[in-house]
Amino acid sequence: MITDTFFTIGKTHTICQDYAEHAPDYVIVSDGCSSAPESNIGAILLSRAAKLFLRKFPFRDGTNFTQSTLASAYAYARAMELHEDSLLATLLTVKVVDSKFRVVIAGDGVVAARLRNTSKWIVLEYQYPSGAPFYLRYLLDPAVEKNYINMFGTSAKQHRFDIDCSNGSIDEGFTAVFDKKEEGSLGPYYMDFDIDDYDAVAILSDGTSSFLNSEAGVPVSVPLHSVLCEVLNFKNYSGAFVQRRCKAAFKKFSASNWHNSDDFSMGVVYHPETVATI
Repeated sequence: MITDTFFTIGKTHTICQDYAEHAPDYVIVSDGCSSAPESNIGAILLSRAAKLFLRKFPFRDGTNFTQSTLASAYAYARAMELHEDSLLATLLTVKVVDSKFRVVIAGDGVVAARLRNTSKWIVLEYQYPSGAPFYLRYLLDPAVEKNYINMFGTSAKQHRFDIDCSNGSIDEGFTAVFDKKEEGSLGPYYMDFDIDDYDAVAILSDGTSSFLNSEAGVPVSVPLHSVLCEVLNFKNYSGAFVQRRCKAAFKKFSASNWHNSDDFSMGVVYHPETVATI
């Protein structure tokens, strides 16, 4: 397996509140809430707590993983005398387990999975119609969770579409709005991608949807698929492949007067071989 990550500050930010890191078999991306105190630190604490459980324990039960991660991050925050709301940050992870890419999304963001040995990606964008994602931090206190529900409801949205990075084409797919409370929890999404069918999985913060084109003088939103076709169009998967691709893509964005208003982060796990069966 080959993994790599990249993150950079958004044009409207003075501090980068995104964070990403990787190891040989997993990647982590976290995006701190702009209005929360020291969420740039909280994003790192959540990532470091996740790293502990991704590295040391079998990652088969997503619920136990997120609960353990939150508890550890909370302990770190208390030890540093940070406000609990510093943990208002999303957490996205991918780890290879049992011949699958196992993905966890706590909050909002984007997941993309590449069909093996092609340039075609299946993309899943997770959002909240209210604009306020459900953070793991809300699970620390039932009263805080209830307050979130009263203010923002329990609706979530998934937009699925397909792109081909070789020619920039898109299959618009579909958007589904659903009530997360009916699933029994407002907490994270869990999903698997089979290694026999997919050879790479990328996770990206919602800053991927924040790009604006200022070429005509009036900023216009850049479609998500246009950004993804640039940052996912890898020439190869050796070494720091995500950093190389993103640096090249951002150079092109700048030349085209595109900029990300929000922080941007991305991590990719690439598994070149299918799973041998007996």
